[in-house]
Amino acid sequence: MRKFFFLLLFWTTAGHAQFVDTLTVMTYNLLYYGVNTSFCTTGNNNVATKNGHLQTIFQHTKPDVLGVQEMGAVSYSVGLLQNVLNTNGITSWSRAPYTNTNASSLVSLLYYNTDKLTFQRHDPVPTAGRDIILYRLYYNTIPLNNDTIFLNFAVMHLKAGGTSSDQAQRGQEAQTLMDFLNNQGFKGNLVIMGDLNVSSSSESGYQHFVTHPNNAIRLYDPVNRPGNWSANSSFADIHTQAPTINSNGCTSGGGMDDRYDHLLINDYVRQDSGRVAYVAGSYLAVGNDGIRYNGAVNSPSNQQVPVPVANALAVASDHLPVRLKLAIDLSGDVSVRGLKNTQTALRFAVADEELLIWSEQPFSGEFRLVVRDLAGRLVLQRAITLSEGQSQGIPVDFIAKGVYVVSWTDGKSQAGSGRFIRP
Repeated sequence: MRKFFFLLLFWTTAGHAQFVDTLTVMTYNLLYYGVNTSFCTTGNNNVATKNGHLQTIFQHTKPDVLGVQEMGAVSYSVGLLQNVLNTNGITSWSRAPYTNTNASSLVSLLYYNTDKLTFQRHDPVPTAGRDIILYRLYYNTIPLNNDTIFLNFAVMHLKAGGTSSDQAQRGQEAQTLMDFLNNQGFKGNLVIMGDLNVSSSSESGYQHFVTHPNNAIRLYDPVNRPGNWSANSSFADIHTQAPTINSNGCTSGGGMDDRYDHLLINDYVRQDSGRVAYVAGSYLAVGNDGIRYNGAVNSPSNQQVPVPVANALAVASDHLPVRLKLAIDLSGDVSVRGLKNTQTALRFAVADEELLIWSEQPFSGEFRLVVRDLAGRLVLQRAITLSEGQSQGIPVDFIAKGVYVVSWTDGKSQAGSGRFIRP
């Protein structure tokens, strides 16, 4: 069973208790998963071989919410669940309902960790191309104020291609989703994910998301990197295609030079209006260490992921997965970002055997973090330099099971303390 950590923090600057968990959200184009064509065959895109690579990737990334594109028939969607996600002692994954109103050979789909989340409903949004599906989940643990935390995820795969008609269809598909949300009077936490197939932020298929007049559904790029992404080395660190130089006939080649895969958040998540907040600095194109422009993800040696993961990413698909982390507030009195108009500068959450630390207010410089056991014995101390928008993870897998006290100070006017449990 995967290990999860929960952190209970008592903010000394404001006297409020804050109970925070994190969710890792990921999108991944699986490249004709279970679909045979004249160019993607059982020889160059074998599902059993792909499954082994995907196991390696997911064991490293440990997502809690996984949106996939280019999924084949319903039997293969079950196969991904049984043969990839619920393996190696993990049994907590479930699949949202399979939807294909447009009778496409490729569909988008959502998987989720039932240890943390429960499926409530889904709304297929038919387009001129493939369905966009809006999923509504809720967090299993009820906050202290008994107000259920709902999270909404829209998974999509917009029209591919670089012609003017391709771009126009992408714009129509994006507009269809935004019209649906607007007509529904949608409000709440929203993440959209998928292969948008856009080459630039100026494309209508992207602009419909980020310029919508309804602020409740307008989307934001967590890393705020507008521009002409394709074949532009200035965006080398966020490119998601292609992880190899040479095509095998099924995969795209040419190396890393396109940003097709995206995770976008609405203002509820950006501003923490619904007890869910984006963890600053957590957005990542998995396997892209910034030195891959026009190159392969596994050569030269990857500086972000281990060798087996880089090798798996190079052959599992011709896209890289993209992930971010969301902080979930379970307290009854303050929000995740909370403590507005105070001088508290740091936020903490524990997940995937790391203590995550980030700053959301203007804060530049060094602070000292100290972890002690309940007997007062020093377990960990670290000096870390952060600035606004950055985050760092400190491994805590070496700490024995038990309850620990964490405290921090910048040596001047800011400090905080609390406890976390190492199960």
